[in-house]
Parts: sequence; C-alpha cells; structure tokens
Amino acid sequence: MNRIKTPSSLYMTRRISWRASIVSLCLAAIAVSVARADELQFSNRTWRIKQSDQRVGPGHNLFNGSPDHVWVDEQGLHLTIKQSGDLWYCTEVVLKESLG
Repeated sequence: MNRIKTPSSLYMTRRISWRASIVSLCLAAIAVSVARADELQFSNRTWRIKQSDQRVGPGHNLFNGSPDHVWVDEQGLHLTIKQSGDLWYCTEVVLKESLG
C-alpha cells in the first residue's frame, strides 16, 4: 500500500534531514579540531603541534604533526622536514603560554 505524503510529513522529513546534516557537519568539525589539537610536553611546558594540509605561513608550508614527524625523547625535541610523495612537510610547535 502506497502512503501519500502530506505537506506536513514532507516538511518534517526535510526538517529532520536538515538537522541530521547539521549534526553531521558539526561532528566532522569537532573530529578535525580534536585531531589537529595535538600537544606535547617539552622542557616542562605544553606545546601545540601545528598541522595543516593546506599551505600556510610561515613560508607557505605544509605541516605534518604526526608522531613520526615530531616527537620528544631522552635526547630532546625532534622536528623534521620529510617528503611524502611529491609534497614536503615540515613541523612546528607553538608554546601554549605567553612568556611575556
């Protein structure tokens, strides 16, 4: 049996679909923010690890913050410049607190 959709049921379907789309976009934005909000501890301070798949400053660079590109061990802080395919990625950390 075919059910005829009334204007109010079409409105509700569109409204639910629209809300689901907004929720999906918000969750995707949160996932990206969380994934890019990596931090590390070095020299008794907290540092943010820069991450960017688009060219940004300084120097119009791509930044990769994955653990094989930037890490801390008993020898200290390691920042790298590495090639991945045809692209080069550098690393940068930024101190979270102001020193003056």
